[in-house]
Amino acid sequence: RQRDPRLEDERRSNEEMALTHNEVLERLRNAGDTLELGCEKISDEGCKALGGLLNSSQELKHIRLSSVRIGDEGSKNLAEGLKSSNSLKSMELSGCAATGVEGWKALAES
Repeated sequence: RQRDPRLEDERRSNEEMALTHNEVLERLRNAGDTLELGCEKISDEGCKALGGLLNSSQELKHIRLSSVRIGDEGSKNLAEGLKSSNSLKSMELSGCAATGVEGWKALAES
């Protein structure tokens, strides 16, 4: 089965526009106790970075992910960090779009 090249270009473009691991780390360094990401897409690697820092950060207390798009793998990575966070008090997901049921399930269970 042949792939439509327009869909491949769109997929590649969406991945390029997503916040990467290093961009998420940079925003976390400047966040203080509240990290706000709005109207963006976070790559799976970016979510993995965020999840890892939730596990180790003692300063981050609140995360606001309003209208953020996260893939299933990214949601699972984020959920892993939420399970082990000792300092996080709240996470807002208003308008957040996880791409699949498995991602939402992982977040709900964390």
